[in-house]
Amino acid sequence: VRSESSKPLDTVLAQRPGAGAQAEKGAEVRLTVSSGPGQANVPQVEGETLEVARDRLETAGFRTKVRRQDSEDVEEGTVIETSPPGGTIASRDQVVTITVSSGPKEVDVPDVTGQPEDAARSTLDALGLRVEVEEQESADKEAGTVLSQTPAAGGTARVGDSVTITVAAEPSQVSVPDVIGRTQAQATKRLQDAGLGVVRADGYRAVGFQHLT
Repeated sequence: VRSESSKPLDTVLAQRPGAGAQAEKGAEVRLTVSSGPGQANVPQVEGETLEVARDRLETAGFRTKVRRQDSEDVEEGTVIETSPPGGTIASRDQVVTITVSSGPKEVDVPDVTGQPEDAARSTLDALGLRVEVEEQESADKEAGTVLSQTPAAGGTARVGDSVTITVAAEPSQVSVPDVIGRTQAQATKRLQDAGLGVVRADGYRAVGFQHLT
C-alpha cells in the first residue's frame, strides 16, 4: 500500500502483522510504503506581508526561505513573488523562496557643496534622488554655487528621497565704498566693482548711484 509521507520515496512506514507477532509460514505481510510527500498547489501570496505568506505556504505543506530585493514600486515588507510561482503544482518537500521588498535602494549621499547648481542636480539625479533648492544671499560665493546640503555628505538616503541644496544668490544690498578725494575714473571703477552704477552730476549736486542688477 502506498501512502503520502514526509519520509523518502519507497520507505516502509508500517507492516502488518507487526514485528514480533506470530504468523504461519508463507503468510503475507502487508507493507505500507511511502509515496513521498505528494504534491500541492502553491498558494498565491504576492502582495501579502511576509508573515501571512509564510503561514499560508507552510500550512499548505511547503518549507520556505526568504530573500530580500530592493523595489521602488512594492512597499517594504510586502511579497513581490515566489518561486515556484503561486498557482503552480509543486512537491510538498520543495522549498518555496519568498521574495520580499526591502523598499527603495539605499545610496550614499555625495558631497555637492562648492559645485554649480546644474552640476549638483546632475550628480543627485543620477543617483535617483530628488533635488529641492533654497537660495541664500552671499557676498563671498558666485551666484549659483551650492553652499550647503541636507542631508550632509556621507550619510545614506533611499532612491526617491529629497536632498535640499542651498545655493548662493547675489546680495540685494552692497556696502557703498568711500570715493571722496579720488579721480572720477578711480571712483567710477571702484563703485562699479562694488556692483553700483554711476551717474555724474554737474555743478554742486552730489554724485548719484544705483545698484546694478
